[in-house]
Amino acid sequence: MDEVLSGFDYLTYYFYLLYYKFIGYPVVVRICIAVVTLCVVFYLFLALYLVYGIYRRQREKRLFARIHKRFYEPLKEVLGDRENRSVGEIAGLVEHDIKKSLKRQEMRFLVQVLIRIKSELGDDKVNNYNMQNVQGVFKVGSFFEREIQFGRSRRKIQALLSIQSVNGYVSEAVLVRFLYHRRIELRHAARFAYMWLSQSNPFRFFDEDVTMKLSRWNMAEIHMIVRHREKMGFVVPSFLKWVNSSVEDNVKAFFVSEIKLFDQTDNCPPLLEMLNTKTWTLRNEIVRTLGGMKYIESESKMVEIYDVQPEYIKRNILASVAGMQTGQALGFLHEAFERADDLGTKLCALTYLYDYGESGRALFGQLETLTTGYASQLFAHVKNPLTNRA
Repeated sequence: MDEVLSGFDYLTYYFYLLYYKFIGYPVVVRICIAVVTLCVVFYLFLALYLVYGIYRRQREKRLFARIHKRFYEPLKEVLGDRENRSVGEIAGLVEHDIKKSLKRQEMRFLVQVLIRIKSELGDDKVNNYNMQNVQGVFKVGSFFEREIQFGRSRRKIQALLSIQSVNGYVSEAVLVRFLYHRRIELRHAARFAYMWLSQSNPFRFFDEDVTMKLSRWNMAEIHMIVRHREKMGFVVPSFLKWVNSSVEDNVKAFFVSEIKLFDQTDNCPPLLEMLNTKTWTLRNEIVRTLGGMKYIESESKMVEIYDVQPEYIKRNILASVAGMQTGQALGFLHEAFERADDLGTKLCALTYLYDYGESGRALFGQLETLTTGYASQLFAHVKNPLTNRA
């Protein structure tokens, strides 16, 4: 009598049927079947993941469009208004109940709308008083703190960077735990936010971490933060101490350039003493800084070390010495032109000689009459109205 299978026995029967059939195949066939099966399973999971990703992105686009449509125009009007508005007035203008909070994803998109508005209006046209009250209406500060404390690493970094973009605020205590985080991106973002907000010792990291490495983007961030603090009335720190203490050459060069950008003329004498440093990157930046600040006392020293420098430093020395316009460097520029082996350096010397006042222009004319061959093309290039700076 045949046995009728049902329920779990039915599944067990077919499992063993397939299993023993599979075992009966040659090894090569079994391996191929296993690989194909794994690929099919992986493909199904990947397809489901892609479908979910498309659905999620479409949902986020619709949510962002709704937030943008609802708040963009009223917020742009409020932030561009010269008249200061209270929290209650702004809540009425944007039609939002202060007692209610937007969902987390809605808050992320609201912050993006604020960043876009600020970028379009420009820092000079944004009413910062209204910006702070807008953040009070939507409780943006509390949102940033929640993101930093409980969000994923990517969300934390986005929130920390957004603080600067919208001139937001969070408690320094929230940032402290991330200032020495093992993930460098999160650590830098937290430190930049701390520099932006702290009123006690915002740049302590440069004293504590002398081996700190900075990318070009990091340097631009730090410069922007110092500019912001200067506008807010805070004292700009002296960058010379970090030139002396830092281990990384590009970081030292960055702080030297900041000395020029913030016109810290008191630091010129110590920089002049460092001009013979063995590090070419630092030496080049010192030359540019002293020249850019027109520190006349450095002219003789630059002329003295000129012959033993790489070509790119030679060109910056020529630019620095010529820019000081002391009237003492005419012979130096002439000699630099005559002795230059590199065509680019020769052209630089001739260009700066042409711009070096009436005496320089006169000597340029004399040299032009005595020059023949390919070198005469340099004179024509310098005099060309598309290239000369006269």
